Amino acid sequence: MVFNYTIIYDKPQPNSMKRIILQFTFIMAFCLSSSYMFSQSIHFTNNDILPTYFNPAQTGAYAGTYRAGLIIRDQWRPSANLPYTSGGLFIDSPIVFGLSKQHWVGVGATLFYDRAGDVSQTWSGFYPGVSYHIGLDKKFKNVVTLGVQYGFAKRGYDPLNAFTEFMGLGGTNDPDLERIKGKSLTESYSTATSHLNIGLLYKGNIDKYSKFEIGGSFMNVLNSELKFLAPTSTSQDTSITLAPAGISAENGRLNFHTKYRRASSRRMIWEPSAYLSFMPEASNINIQLRNEYLLKKGGDISLISGLGMRVGDAVQLLLGANYKGYLVSFAYDHTIADHGGYDAAYELGVVKIFTVNKKPKVNPIIYCPRL
Repeated sequence: MVFNYTIIYDKPQPNSMKRIILQFTFIMAFCLSSSYMFSQSIHFTNNDILPTYFNPAQTGAYAGTYRAGLIIRDQWRPSANLPYTSGGLFIDSPIVFGLSKQHWVGVGATLFYDRAGDVSQTWSGFYPGVSYHIGLDKKFKNVVTLGVQYGFAKRGYDPLNAFTEFMGLGGTNDPDLERIKGKSLTESYSTATSHLNIGLLYKGNIDKYSKFEIGGSFMNVLNSELKFLAPTSTSQDTSITLAPAGISAENGRLNFHTKYRRASSRRMIWEPSAYLSFMPEASNINIQLRNEYLLKKGGDISLISGLGMRVGDAVQLLLGANYKGYLVSFAYDHTIADHGGYDAAYELGVVKIFTVNKKPKVNPIIYCPRL
């Protein structure tokens, strides 16, 4: 996967390609060397249900009229006082026009929401996006896509509903939370930032039985600054720092994904896939293998099963069904890492590609009665 370095930075200096490459290499090395999750960032087990969130180039990257999907995730509910909950929905559509017959434009929008457990931190946003698809041949067997999203995300913190380790040890109140509450007449702190996301994608048919795709994205290119302020306060000092020490920006995120899909018979398809995501002091690596089995030859119902692993964190059970174009997916994550007793996550999603066929306009023919 090769990125166009000139589109990653807002203001590249003239004749500085070598410097840009060195900076990009440094960022990659920094992200790859990180292995702990200190920053809140949404992740799903079934990334295919919300593809436009992880890569803007997935917008309109399919055959159909429009597509819509919804996903919800509930994590650590049996053990956490306030469980982690996430959700998202999207809609996109390919527009049939471009600079040539092998090109087309995709448009779409993505909504997401996340609440980070005991600390009662929320994150939500709206990403409208556009993509440009380039067919490398007349039959569209190989397609390259560039996608861009520009939207906003809002982070919030509710000290009134937070549960901390101090409370878990038998205390009724946390003195730090009481100090924060005393500074403001409002019930929460929040801030909104603008986000620019860029993605690349390649999809190709290897032969009549197999397909392959690989893509990557750079999320939050702007590295928007985080400032949490209470709008109304009885004190002059209303700011609160929620990020780790030394971090004053909402850091960027690098996503990579690849998938190979092959039919081993008329009724069975195998699909190994990998998804990697890196942030400063955070990483997420998913490796999965799915099997799709058609219940009846020539039918429209197939069952999906599979296994996966989030490296160093959890093993995954993958289940689903494909019925008349509706893909319903369920995932169960069982934690193998030590998270203080937190051991499970459940995920449910559905996505559908809709095809609307226009009725042909037929000019009426009037026959002469004398014939």
